Amino acid sequence: MASDGHTPAGPEPVRPRPPACPILGEADGSSRRADGCSLQPRAQLAGYLEDKGATCWLAPRLLPWPARKGVTMPRQALAFSLLEAPGAPVALALLFGSLAVATVTDLRRRRIPNVLTLPAAAAGLVLHAISGGGWTFLSSLLALGLWFAGGLTFWSLSRGQGIGAGDVKMVMAAAALVGFWPTFWMVFASNLLQVLYLFIRWIVQGTSGENVRRLGTWVVSIVAPGTKVVPFRPAGMEDKTPHAPFLLAGAAAMVLLARKGVLPW
Repeated sequence: MASDGHTPAGPEPVRPRPPACPILGEADGSSRRADGCSLQPRAQLAGYLEDKGATCWLAPRLLPWPARKGVTMPRQALAFSLLEAPGAPVALALLFGSLAVATVTDLRRRRIPNVLTLPAAAAGLVLHAISGGGWTFLSSLLALGLWFAGGLTFWSLSRGQGIGAGDVKMVMAAAALVGFWPTFWMVFASNLLQVLYLFIRWIVQGTSGENVRRLGTWVVSIVAPGTKVVPFRPAGMEDKTPHAPFLLAGAAAMVLLARKGVLPW
């Protein structure tokens, strides 16, 4: 007992750290769930996320997916990746199912029908609106709009060479299902695979040098302002290679690399 009659203040009690929220998961981006964990009140949840280096002012039911360290929830929603959204497993199943059907139709008829691409895009929007709420729906909608605008612009500039209208709508549907950045890497991988296939075919045909020159002229005519577009007509066998099989392979590569943590987004 102190001489002044007052009990000296002891150490402040250690406040137990709230368990991981079963909906938000860990704030460092992991998806670990704690069985039996009830949702924390907003104040406790905000304090917990602040301790972990993340910030959040949204109630967990508005945006139920993991908060990345140092990134606010709205910014994460607008990061355009839906691979961690609640509806991601269903979205991936829809994506690969649609791409498989598109591969068959593109190989048989060189066509990807609207009856496949448009319902797939609508399904992505509805899925993320129901499973993830407003921010996941907004991310899906923005990804769809950006890829549609970008694909339509390229299709118009290239006059349909290198990409068909069905390809544009298939990519648009993919964006609605998995988000902007996963679709970007899917398209990047698919184009890389198709270019590799074409180069191998040109080498076998003995037309690689001439086709590279013509391809360069075509690309320059598209990107150079005020230049008339020069159609790309490959030397040797006429190129009618369908793109849907490469989109399917690109999607598989994207998911594989994403699960290994290789892709940046």
